[in-house]
Amino acid sequence: MTRSRRHLDADEQVVVHTRTHAKALIGPAVLLVLLGAAVGAGSAALPPLLPASSRPAMQGVLVLLGVVLAVWWVVRPFLRWATTTYTITDRRLNTRSGILSRTGKDIPLVRVTDVSSERSLSDRVFGCGTLVVQTAAENGTITLDDVPDVVWVQDELTALLFAPHGGWSAPGEPVDVGGYGRAAADPDDDPDDPDDPDDPDDPDEDGGRRVPGRSSRRARRR
Repeated sequence: MTRSRRHLDADEQVVVHTRTHAKALIGPAVLLVLLGAAVGAGSAALPPLLPASSRPAMQGVLVLLGVVLAVWWVVRPFLRWATTTYTITDRRLNTRSGILSRTGKDIPLVRVTDVSSERSLSDRVFGCGTLVVQTAAENGTITLDDVPDVVWVQDELTALLFAPHGGWSAPGEPVDVGGYGRAAADPDDDPDDPDDPDDPDDPDEDGGRRVPGRSSRRARRR
């Protein structure tokens, strides 16, 4: 399953694109079987209890009721599952949901501050879970339910956040997160300044400390 590139920037790459786990369809599938059995049993049981002239009409009403219930209990959950997607790119977290009225969220990775996952016993059986994303915004908790292989998705999102030049710093700023990126440069350091005490190229300096004897030896050589 791939995501259309018309919603992405030219050089943006999709890392994860998925729907919610298919376990959401187990309940509707069971209801469809039970509903079909109930309609069939009702159509077979009604004729002996009704006058012959009214049997076709009552059977039609029973079938129509079964269709309406099937649309509400089976088709609607299926469409909700099919139209709910989670997408993670190297720049953002994107969610889309809704059948007739669509709802979407785009969260830049620079706004994400924490990622965690939750798995119940049934989630562990089916291999899915809930992904909880914290952002810097007010009320910034985003919960993604029934994410397939949620631990792997969490690892992929975390890798994007902690990668060099990744989501934790503003564009153009050096990254320093747990040793994963470059340390920020000291704005007062000037490699061309001979009086800079931290200049590693100065023979009279050693990490900011003057080494006794070096200056006098250089003076004698002159």
